[in-house]
Amino acid sequence: MKLQRKLSLLLFISLLIPFSLRAQSEQLYGEIGNLTLESGKVIKNCRIGYRVYGSLKPDKSNVILFPTWFSGKSKDLAGSIGKNALADPSKFFIVTVDALGDGVSSSPSNSSTQPNDKFPEFTIRDMVNAEHKLMTSILGIHHIHAVMGISMGGMQTFAWIARYPNFMDKAVAIVGSPRLTSYDKLLWTAELDAINEGLQAGASKKLISKTVNEIHTMNLTTPDFRITDTKTNDFKNFIDKSNTGFEPNFNPYD
Repeated sequence: MKLQRKLSLLLFISLLIPFSLRAQSEQLYGEIGNLTLESGKVIKNCRIGYRVYGSLKPDKSNVILFPTWFSGKSKDLAGSIGKNALADPSKFFIVTVDALGDGVSSSPSNSSTQPNDKFPEFTIRDMVNAEHKLMTSILGIHHIHAVMGISMGGMQTFAWIARYPNFMDKAVAIVGSPRLTSYDKLLWTAELDAINEGLQAGASKKLISKTVNEIHTMNLTTPDFRITDTKTNDFKNFIDKSNTGFEPNFNPYD
């Protein structure tokens, strides 16, 4: 029996080695195969990007799933992970996930078989189904402590609650809409029109990015905050910095 326990311990340690030997913020990928969408269309050879932080407990009870916001990538979530941040890797095993279409996971911009406008349209629920496949089929995790997300990550959190209510103990949606209001739809319609009309006019990626970012930035905060936080004579520096930070992550087809 002692030998059996030792062998079991060695087996468990061997399962943890892939996580423990990697740099904690290394970009990883889960190949989940063809992903059938709600529409019935298929993303071929779908893969999901992710990063891991912290140590997995033997009973896998300390897992937090943390998907990305609109245009965000898993690397962008690093600032929200730390001892005094949103998720503490000294207590939790945190999996930050690149949502479908963010340019890291399967996206119009990186698909060799379904590039750009040939990529099938997908929903927030499709993102969540892909993340569920990553957790269960690739990482072997079937129940987690929490799912959490910011903005579009918050929308994914609500979709997780609806689609897989028993998968997590807690759900934390930060500035995420459970149902889009007419004001939300006005924002997304304005951004989508800027993208589509920019593509039809042959505008550059940089110009389309600039227009979308300025619409987005205007809606991220209240008018009072922007007036107080950004002085009129500092506006050019503010908007230039904002556009420079947004453009590298932006692809109009994504």
